[in-house]
Amino acid sequence: MTPTDQGALPSGGLQTIISWFARNHVAANLLMLAVVATGLLVSQNIRQEIYPTFTLDVVEITMEYRGASPEDVEQSIILPIESELRSMEIIREITATASEGSARISAELVPGSDRNRGLQEITAAVQRINLFPDEAEPPTIALDNGRRRGVMYLSIYGDLSTKGLIQFAREMEEKLLSLPDISLVELRGIRKPEIHIEIPQAQLRSLGIRLSDIATAVDNAALDVPAGSIKTEGGDYLLKTRERKEVAKQYENIPIISKPDGTKVLLRDVAKVKDDFEESQRESYFNGKPSVWMAVYSSESQSPLTIARAVRGFIDKEIQMLPESVGITITFDRSDDYEERINMLLGNGALGLMLVILALGLFLELRVAFWTAAGIPVSVLGSLFLLPAMDASINMISLFGFIVTLGIVVDDAVVVGEEIFHNMSKGMGRMEAAIQGVRRMTTPVIFAVATNIIAFLPLLFVPGETGQFFYVLPAVVIAVFTVSLIECLLILPAHLAHQGKDSSQGWFTRFRQWQTRLRLRIDHWIDQAYQPVIEGVLRYRTLTCALSTALFLMVLGYTFSGRINFMFRPSIETPFVQAEIEMPAGTPTHR
Repeated sequence: MTPTDQGALPSGGLQTIISWFARNHVAANLLMLAVVATGLLVSQNIRQEIYPTFTLDVVEITMEYRGASPEDVEQSIILPIESELRSMEIIREITATASEGSARISAELVPGSDRNRGLQEITAAVQRINLFPDEAEPPTIALDNGRRRGVMYLSIYGDLSTKGLIQFAREMEEKLLSLPDISLVELRGIRKPEIHIEIPQAQLRSLGIRLSDIATAVDNAALDVPAGSIKTEGGDYLLKTRERKEVAKQYENIPIISKPDGTKVLLRDVAKVKDDFEESQRESYFNGKPSVWMAVYSSESQSPLTIARAVRGFIDKEIQMLPESVGITITFDRSDDYEERINMLLGNGALGLMLVILALGLFLELRVAFWTAAGIPVSVLGSLFLLPAMDASINMISLFGFIVTLGIVVDDAVVVGEEIFHNMSKGMGRMEAAIQGVRRMTTPVIFAVATNIIAFLPLLFVPGETGQFFYVLPAVVIAVFTVSLIECLLILPAHLAHQGKDSSQGWFTRFRQWQTRLRLRIDHWIDQAYQPVIEGVLRYRTLTCALSTALFLMVLGYTFSGRINFMFRPSIETPFVQAEIEMPAGTPTHR
């Protein structure tokens, strides 16, 4: 601008950048194109999942003590471990669960601690304990890798034996994993295979041996044993005898004792060896038939919707080839909720665009209304470029964040657009009106956007599992508002500063005439109704403040009177029915 231009902007700083973009609409269009293009490009590769995945600063200790009651597990396993861990400074909280035949201890680390260091210290502490029963299995100590929610859950069921059902489930798992869109499948409700060795007491007495002798012979013959190493010019080689046995038949020929005549008594001579499965307190049924559950997860490069389509196509194909005695069906599909949330975002975005264009079009120029509303898709698409840098993904929580921002993301553009239109209505040229308008609104708009960001900022620093779960919500809001601020200060003024091709005939002229009449009626209502009310409120400000305070106290009193129900989590209807039956202790599982 020349020194004689009205409202000349000072050189340097943000105002110079804004003025330059307003004058160079090509640069503004290129910036908008870059924002939209990068957003669309990133949207094809950004991580998609149902809910956020996260890691916990928790070390899990599990230990089996078969045949022991919960009370015995608590006394023999949990209390010694708690006593050893309680004095460790790196541990914040310890929780433990004693079940029949097993114990589970969770040690939550102090926030900010090194997870690997915590694992090492806890492992060393547990290994120092020498009070565990001899019958207990060695403890398993590992970091909690967080919670991953499956995209879909399948039920594989049928009138089969446990072995047959598990084998059928494994076949379905392999077929699913062979699909290009499926990479992670987990079977649930499968009992671990075991080899049962049943020895009559009469056999032990007749041979004069003890049960521990047979156990020692089985242990020595069924484990992989290191056999030293060989050093060669090509390198060192570790030797190991592979004696590990996986099925019952491999155990039958284990020698137990050698007789004086040189003959050997084998395990099959004194015991019945059979393949079986571990005892479980849980049984899974689907429509009255034994079942196995299968969870299908998404990886970083896979969309839940793509996985859902692949699984549905697989099931439709397999059902036609399965015998009547078995079946596979989808029991829980989270991708439906995910797709519904995406459709809600798209629907609300489209509705918001139409409402903004309609509302602003009634009172301002259609050009102003259109480019103001365009800030919604530009801001949302542009924010996708920032999400990977903030370690955020597209999931149910982030989609909710997008939906929240739809209602307020365009507010800054509305303020700037209205100010520019107001300047034009006073006779300013488009360029001058745009530069003066955005100059006047820059500070208020920046503070308004900053206020919105600050409102969500504390969620970034919530500790623990809750903080990691909801971290993506403020990340989305910050990204959307940041792009929105850039759009309304640098892109919007350029679009409004240049003259478009306005129609001077037909429906457009009639619309302008109708718009003028509507504006005159609104101005009349403001002058005759709204302005007198405001003048009265300002004249009797003491009474106004008193009435406002009284109303506030009434609302506050009603809130704390107990008449408003409070619940931490609202009750939401689901398509599932859950029933729990409590039976006396010792009730057989089959009942």
